[in-house]
Amino acid sequence: RKASDLSYLSNIHSFYNRHSEELAKKYSSLQFEVVHKHLLEHLPTRRARALDIGAGAGRDSIALAKIGHEVVAVEPSIELRKLGKEYCSCQNIEWRDDELPSLKTFCDGTKYQIILCSAVWMHLKSEDQTRAMKRICSLGDEGALICITFRNLSNDDEVPVFEVAPDKVVEDASSCGARLVSKKQTSDWLSRPEVRWF
Repeated sequence: RKASDLSYLSNIHSFYNRHSEELAKKYSSLQFEVVHKHLLEHLPTRRARALDIGAGAGRDSIALAKIGHEVVAVEPSIELRKLGKEYCSCQNIEWRDDELPSLKTFCDGTKYQIILCSAVWMHLKSEDQTRAMKRICSLGDEGALICITFRNLSNDDEVPVFEVAPDKVVEDASSCGARLVSKKQTSDWLSRPEVRWF
């Protein structure tokens, strides 16, 4: 595929760069244990390598690092990445400028036991969602925990958002050898009535 095929992502980067401080404040107002409460029981109890794709200002990366995991935080927005580095004093977080569906900097063969991709999927076009799933699964260790969250489209969206079919996400993951452990739907943590999270 040509790089120009992913040119729509630049509009998404621009949005997050322009609104980085406002968005970081919103994201950080929500606790990891609340947003990902269904994930907690599945997290490894021993130290693990964790990959947080679309880490934003680092809320989830920081939470994972604080409970002892070694985290790579991936965030393509330079402004959010800067804020994340400012917020975080954890020594076991490495920040990277990278993005789905390619994750080009991940080429050393390292495998991860935890892969978190929160609020990213709906920013990818359908064909890129499938590519992204293949890439994510290729980075997972045997028995890795992979958590993907996404929301529906909203009339108030100011950033490019695409339709995500939950069944297709499961199908794409299954075709890569993953097994569904849990599937949940929740209301919006920021109290937007029209938004549902999957």
